[in-house]
Amino acid sequence: MDQTIQRNSKSQISFTNIKVVHKYDSLQTPTIYIITATYPRMVQLAELTRLCHTFLHVKNLHWIVVEDVNVPSDDLGIFLRKCGVPFTLLSERTPPDQVLPPGQPRWRYPRGVVQRNRGLQWLRDNLKLRLNKGVVYIADDDNTYSLRLFDEIRTTKRVSTWPVALAGRLKWEGCVTKPDHSDVIDRMQTIFKPWREFPIDMAGFAVNLDLILSHPDAKFYADPKFFGMLETNFLKNLGLKNFTELEPKADGCTKASLISFLLDSLLILLNNMLLGNPNTFSEVLAFYSHFNKFPVTVTTNYAYILVWHTQAKDPDIISLDKLKTSIQNTMLPCDI
Repeated sequence: MDQTIQRNSKSQISFTNIKVVHKYDSLQTPTIYIITATYPRMVQLAELTRLCHTFLHVKNLHWIVVEDVNVPSDDLGIFLRKCGVPFTLLSERTPPDQVLPPGQPRWRYPRGVVQRNRGLQWLRDNLKLRLNKGVVYIADDDNTYSLRLFDEIRTTKRVSTWPVALAGRLKWEGCVTKPDHSDVIDRMQTIFKPWREFPIDMAGFAVNLDLILSHPDAKFYADPKFFGMLETNFLKNLGLKNFTELEPKADGCTKASLISFLLDSLLILLNNMLLGNPNTFSEVLAFYSHFNKFPVTVTTNYAYILVWHTQAKDPDIISLDKLKTSIQNTMLPCDI
């Protein structure tokens, strides 16, 4: 098996496996560049194994893995070489002032911001505008991806989108197209800050490589004042104005539960009423308009979902000292 391994610096390892099924077999087929931010923890390699086994089935895919450390860990490098997917391993340590303090809510400093930006910088440093054809997708290591997703996003012209399951405290979150125009996004199914120009999940969009390369300053911001605006600010920096400019994938964003949409829409409206959203009344009218256009015989089918928000938590491993103390404390006294 021919392999090319290049250590460009202490913070980067590049690897291309040439003679495998997912090799770069066609210059006409756009390459999918996956950026995955990761950090050391017990389930890290378990999560990445799931992604590896998915990506092995996708042709023309390059996996950019960015670890939240000063120098890439040896275990991760060994894992990626054995995985067999063409990859680049980078490292970018989260600055101390962006590390979430103990006891603080996770939203104050979202994970993976500087790591994703490092991945974007690698693309700009190594690829050429209009010469390298491809699509860029941010794939978190704790999500689950259908193989159909990659067929969908490979044809992205600017920025494409689709529903994401188990996101935003809903059964699914994302785009909803007009009943008579499946290529036009009518609204976004979301509860969290629905007034955002792009009320979208990080796992719910892909960007054409040329758009990334032609906007060298577009990046993600970790500042708490931009809480919940990572996706919106990034897409605005790419020159887009709002979600109506996105390209709906997944058969016009229909690869999700319609019944779920109807029920969750009521929850969204109630949430907006509590927040004092001035557009609530018009949204109620729009909801009933949508409801009347859909037959009630439609049933839920999650088999067509392209992305799931999933997460494996570190197991509660007890140390030998704690185990010994626990056993001693639970032993019944006995007379000798």
